[in-house]
Amino acid sequence: MSERGWQITLTFLAFGALLALPAAIPSFYASLLAFMFTYVIAAVGVNLLTGYTGLVTVGHGGFFAIGAYTTALMAKHLGTSVVPGLVAGTVLAGIVGFGLGIICLRLGGAFLAIATLGFALAVGAVLNNWSIFEGREGIQLGKNSVAGLGIKDVGFYYVGLAVMAIVMLASWSIIRSGVGRAFVAMRDSERAAEAMGINLRLYKTVAFAISAAMTAAGGVLFAHHNRYVSTETFGDTWLSVDFLTAVVVGGQASLFGSALGAAFVVMVPYYLGELRDFAYVLNGVALIAVLVFAPDGMAGVLARLLRRVLGRTAREVAPVVDPVSVGRG
Repeated sequence: MSERGWQITLTFLAFGALLALPAAIPSFYASLLAFMFTYVIAAVGVNLLTGYTGLVTVGHGGFFAIGAYTTALMAKHLGTSVVPGLVAGTVLAGIVGFGLGIICLRLGGAFLAIATLGFALAVGAVLNNWSIFEGREGIQLGKNSVAGLGIKDVGFYYVGLAVMAIVMLASWSIIRSGVGRAFVAMRDSERAAEAMGINLRLYKTVAFAISAAMTAAGGVLFAHHNRYVSTETFGDTWLSVDFLTAVVVGGQASLFGSALGAAFVVMVPYYLGELRDFAYVLNGVALIAVLVFAPDGMAGVLARLLRRVLGRTAREVAPVVDPVSVGRG
């Protein structure tokens, strides 16, 4: 089997295991994994922009907040639940992302990162100072439901898994399409991409819009998972840093890497418990270690191991040919 065949097989096996997992674990762990899915979705959105397009962002926590507060306000004033919030949150964040892409058209590298950081700070300032967002008091969401049916921890786990699968499939389809090839061409060389007729203005704004919408989907699920939003969570830039850390540690330009990195960012603080401050230190150490020793992230390390195993297996399976007999033939 080829490496691509192994990747597809392992992907189906992983999702099959995730489908069956709630039957073997307590509902609390299903809730923890559902929480992790929200970070995976956001990390995939950031990776689409940073890993595949080369546009560095430190502001996607702002789009995450847009998704969370959109569904929270709808739940409070309209009585809606998960699905309407997903639709409205992703559409609104996509529009805002498109606008941010237009503003940042001429920026790149550190200047673009600073601009997106400014966007995240602006979102935090709005959430802190506009009374409609309830500041630190926050907004309480009601019980979760889908199609009128109430869902608890295990039910929400499957909702999160479904949204994560949709986001990953959409990202995979985009990457393999002409749009994805244009993104990669821009990442490798903007001048060469422009020489090939790629409209940089259009594709940059499209990349921002798609990435923002995906990240906002994670924010919607985050709000419904916690059933509460406040500026204590969304009023600073730590979420943006977490998402970027997940992408770099897991592996840029890798959907599997986004999942690995998000798992690292979520699970390390959880298992360290009271040593939460140390968890941030460990995240920083891991980030530096990956940049120095494994620039392609954990996904790249695992991919190299897989290639080594496949190469060894191929050598073991291949028939032994006697060069003398070949010469005689």
